[in-house]
Amino acid sequence: LVERFSKDRRFLRIYEAWIASGRDGYRAPSFDHITPSCRGGGCELSNIQVLTWFENRCKNHMTQQEWDRVKSDIGTPPYI
Repeated sequence: LVERFSKDRRFLRIYEAWIASGRDGYRAPSFDHITPSCRGGGCELSNIQVLTWFENRCKNHMTQQEWDRVKSDIGTPPYI
């Protein structure tokens, strides 16, 4: 898991923004199921992504496609 995300651009952007924020808990990197397990998603690496803790909590049980639709309606924070 560490090997996969240690060079991932999205993870690095989120991690650097978290450090720059003074380690604000809302911006902390958080692992997320792209398709939630309650919606049939598994724990394989292809179904895992890194979001901020806040975005992960907001996404809740939505699929990534559903969450992308919500974000397009409200806009994406600049640190994502």
